[in-house]
Amino acid sequence: MHYFLSVGAGLPLQLEVLQPSQKKYQTDQTPVIYEARIQAQLKFIQNISWILEAGYRQVSLGVLKSGTEKYLPSEKGLDLSGAFLGSGIGIHF
Repeated sequence: MHYFLSVGAGLPLQLEVLQPSQKKYQTDQTPVIYEARIQAQLKFIQNISWILEAGYRQVSLGVLKSGTEKYLPSEKGLDLSGAFLGSGIGIHF
């Protein structure tokens, strides 16, 4: 079993929500995204493993607007921050 700890920060390339009516909601800021995670990998065979992960992500995307109309009624905006769990299959080359 292998364990990995990673910490990162990033800038999203584009923040917008496009409605089916072709109305586009965009934010007036570019937020920095922070995250930390720990992964455990259990190898089945040389190139395939089962991955379990847990972490915390700080993602506050701001207020998305189309003109003066807000996408969400909240003044705080779209906040996706919080803890997360994940599981999956890893294929390693």
